Amino acid sequence: MLKTGYVIGPSSHSEASFKYTVGDTVYENSSSGSIEDDCRRCLVKFAVRKAEVCQFYNHVCIPDEVEAAPAEGWREPPFPVPEYVQE
Repeated sequence: MLKTGYVIGPSSHSEASFKYTVGDTVYENSSSGSIEDDCRRCLVKFAVRKAEVCQFYNHVCIPDEVEAAPAEGWREPPFPVPEYVQE
């Protein structure tokens, strides 16, 4: 699930809400920024031993033709990603 909202307050900004699954566990999180209009799935990079620790790449859309990730995620994404994601 991807959703963009707007936070109003002293530091107003767009915020993206997302869910991702690792094994049998579903994690929910949010990140500053918005999601591309035509993007249905975005890349989430998570720690192998602590899947709740993640980095959300709201501008890296997973192509529709790429099937769902395996239960424990991809070691390397099966599609091209920007260089800054690989660091």
